[in-house]
Amino acid sequence: MSRTSENRPRTRVKAKRGKSVRSNNRIETGFDPAKHAFRFPNQFVNTLISKRKIIRKVRTKGRCGGMAFTALDCFYSGRSVPPLTPADFQGADVPPDGHRLADYIWSRQLDSAFSGRGLLDGWRFIRWTGRNTGSLVRRTEKNEIPKIKKSIDEGDPVVLGLIGTSNIAKQGNNHQVVCYAYENGSSGDTILYIYDPNEPFGHPRARRNVSVRDHRPGGVAARLEDGSHYRVTLTLSDRNSKYPYKSDRPTHPNKSEDRWRGFFVQRYRPKQLGPKIGDDPGKNDPDRPPVHKK
Repeated sequence: MSRTSENRPRTRVKAKRGKSVRSNNRIETGFDPAKHAFRFPNQFVNTLISKRKIIRKVRTKGRCGGMAFTALDCFYSGRSVPPLTPADFQGADVPPDGHRLADYIWSRQLDSAFSGRGLLDGWRFIRWTGRNTGSLVRRTEKNEIPKIKKSIDEGDPVVLGLIGTSNIAKQGNNHQVVCYAYENGSSGDTILYIYDPNEPFGHPRARRNVSVRDHRPGGVAARLEDGSHYRVTLTLSDRNSKYPYKSDRPTHPNKSEDRWRGFFVQRYRPKQLGPKIGDDPGKNDPDRPPVHKK
């Protein structure tokens, strides 16, 4: 178990069930991208240290699980995520290692798939990657989507593990997102509304791509103010495809969607946030979370 400081144990937060809100065919939790989605993209560089202490930086898929878990930690703590943007990081896209927020996100990345209860989901990523796509679709539709709907009906968002590869050696092609709402489509399909750490809130390109399928009253101007212009959905596109599911990529310069083989609900547990999670305390601050390295 990780500790926030040498002598202070981590405090567990009991998840408080909120109230779901129904609007036409859409059921929402209290998770609001305007408050709980980060303003910077998932572009972290993780530092790997060999046994011989030779440091080399490797650009990975980032810290999607850590960002998803941290966003929900903020939600269950009744707080917004720190409103930091790339402009706050001196030319970088994300907070640097040593920054309190970056280190917290990294610790939650480990919690999401590499330590404690997360190891079960880490193993599940491997097992699901090795299954055939038809099996993943059946499991997703029969088991996971009902779990998602039940949790959202009770007011609780969920973290989803998305399977993006059939090669066990390429686990970096899998992904993690927050699902906070769903909609029952007219043809019987289910539209899942997600916060994707690869899609930052407030990106100018997303503002230009407000979907006409968002029928909330008030027009585009109102949606830009309250955050509902953040529309990233996960849907079943083609059951017979190798990648039957698709999610939106409104801010990506070269593609409009990502494709997935299936997905499952992860074992998320809330964690107590420090009072200054968005601050940069400096490397010598004794209250700074420990720097985690793989």
